[in-house]
Amino acid sequence: MLHGEKSVTETLLRILLYKTHSFKEIRAIAKKINSFEDVSDSSIRVTLSRLKKKGLVKRTSQGWSSSVLAEKYLKKPKKFSKTKFRKNIKSKDQMILIYDIPEAMKRERNWLRRELRVMDFKQIQLSVWLGPAPLPKEFVEALGNMRIIKFLNFFRAREEDVV
Repeated sequence: MLHGEKSVTETLLRILLYKTHSFKEIRAIAKKINSFEDVSDSSIRVTLSRLKKKGLVKRTSQGWSSSVLAEKYLKKPKKFSKTKFRKNIKSKDQMILIYDIPEAMKRERNWLRRELRVMDFKQIQLSVWLGPAPLPKEFVEALGNMRIIKFLNFFRAREEDVV
């Protein structure tokens, strides 16, 4: 495989890392890789779909491209996790998180909702959540890396302030 990749997933991510390609282009590039000759179109489509659900690739009118998370995944694929932020049980303080993420960033918005649930946040209204504070540093960094932090507002409240 290309530069020693071990899986179809890693190969496809490397193909898409710095350039958008149509499915036909992806398949043509993949066929040039010796150990990739026997991989079916169906397998490539399923893998692309799975990568899209994980937020590692996206499909646009120009074709398939990698997301900002793809490079991180390629650096440490074993450590990459769809849901990686743990519940914060140390503090009694609460966090109110309000967001207005554009429709074009639907994948990122869905990721945010999933992560908030894992961290024991409860949905108060459609884009208003209440949960434990403070937020994990890694989570805030991920929001910045995904370029959605500018669409969020955070309010911290003590336990006695929350009714």
